[in-house]
Order: sequence, then structure tokens, then C-alpha cells
Amino acid sequence: MARTRTIAGCDGLISIPPTLRRSHTVSSPHSRRILTHTRYNEESCMTQTHTLSVQGHTIQCLHSPSSGPPVILLHGAGGNAETWRPLLSAWSWADTWCLDLPGRCGNPGPAMENTEAIASWLQEVIQESGLHKPIVVGHSFGGALALTLGLRAPSLVGGIVMVSSGARLRVSPLILESVASASEDEPLDFRFAFGEDTPDETVEAYQVTANKTPNQTTLADWQACNTFDVREELGALKPRLLIAHGTEDVLTPPKFQMYLEAQVEGSERFACEAGHMLPWEASTALADAVQAWI
Repeated sequence: MARTRTIAGCDGLISIPPTLRRSHTVSSPHSRRILTHTRYNEESCMTQTHTLSVQGHTIQCLHSPSSGPPVILLHGAGGNAETWRPLLSAWSWADTWCLDLPGRCGNPGPAMENTEAIASWLQEVIQESGLHKPIVVGHSFGGALALTLGLRAPSLVGGIVMVSSGARLRVSPLILESVASASEDEPLDFRFAFGEDTPDETVEAYQVTANKTPNQTTLADWQACNTFDVREELGALKPRLLIAHGTEDVLTPPKFQMYLEAQVEGSERFACEAGHMLPWEASTALADAVQAWI
């Protein structure tokens, strides 16, 4: 049985870690999105799986169709689209799209190595998919990507929701070392990211799905996260912004979200008793808050 690698004493060492994903090497910068197939997944009612190809990167996408507003869910560092699957019922009011970032879950190629490259890729995904001004919800590093997208292509999005994230995301060397030394037999233990009262089954379910992401991709995600900093650009943000966070988050503590709220005029903030993994610890509360905000 595989063991998990724990991060001891991380509470006092983590100053501001989040998440990212690696993407595949761009083989053709002008290649367009192609919907290669769609299948109905009987285990998750009304959830379809699509294969998308953009800029030479082929990825999987979960789609929970609805007549509601389009919402894109972006996972955090080391995650993948499947980590959102158990939560989709909470988002049933929306036409929900969960994207794999490149470099995971059987998708060939390495991960993209910085937020700018991934945001550019996401911009083309939205353009080629035909989604009209989707609400982009990003968890942790996914929040950094959503914010970057809002700064670079404001006309494409209907709003940005940053969940457990910030304008700057620095990662403790302890986390980077732990991710670098993790392996298939001894994967990273994600318990450190959850609130103390989170049921073990919730943590274990996330762990099993996240472990499908290759370790080298997870490391690239965290490294990209570590270099993210757009604090000087916040005054230029045009899309609406909702800031959501857990009051017990030790990775991106509440002071990060309060800073965002103070810097972005007209932004709104939602706080819930949870740790860094707010979407999994309080899925219904978060989805309801986003729906009310829209």
C-alpha cells in the first residue's frame, strides 16, 4: 500500500502557498480547439467528458450542462478536473466546465511553467469554445490564473471568483522539498491543506484523485505558484471580483483576501469556517455564495 508523505510543522512555515498546473509543450501555436469526443458518464448524472485541443495541448474537460450561466472551475496546484466531480451537484444552477490544465491525467506533454502562459492558453480555450463571458472560479493557484486572465483579457470573462488565493503566492521551501521528494509509492499528504475538522473521507477522496496528477507536474505547479505576483496591477482589474476564503486557512491566510478586497474597488468577500480547501470543505456554501453574487 502506498504511503503518504506528510509535512510536519507546516503551520509555522507556510507564508502563502497555492497551486498551479503544468501544460504540454506547444507543438503548434496556431492550432485550434477541437472537440474530439463527448461521452455520457452514468456515474455522474448529466456530466459529460470532452477532449479539447488548444495550442497543441490536448486536455480533458468535465461538463455539467445547464441552462444557467457558464462557469469555469479551475483546480489548484497538483489537482485535475476530476477533483471537482464530487462537487458538481452544488453547482447544478450553472453550466459548469471543469478543465484539466495541461500535463496531467493521461494528457501528453509537460506542464506550462508560469501563470502568463497558462492564462494565454485559457484565453484561447474560452475564445474557441464559444463560451460567452463565463464566470471563472479558481481555487488557490487556479485563482491566480483567473486573476491573470481577468487582467489580460477582461472582455472575455463575466466575473472572477478567487477561492483561497491571493495577488501574490509564495510557497514555503518545505512544501517544495516535500513535493520534489514525493513519489508514486509515497505521495504528498494533502491533509495539511484542510481544516482540522474536515472528515478523513473527504481528505482521502481528494487525495486519491489528486494523486492521478504526475508528481513532476505537481512540482511545476507549485513552482509556478511561487513566482506569481500581480499586486502592482490590481488597480487595473476590470471584471467583477468575488473573494472567497476559509477563516482557518494557513496556506493563504485571511490577510491575503483582505488585502485583495482593499485593493480592488467594488470587490466583495465571502468568508466561511474552513481551511484552504474551501470548495471541498464547504462546497454548497461556496456555490451558493457565487450564485447569489452573480
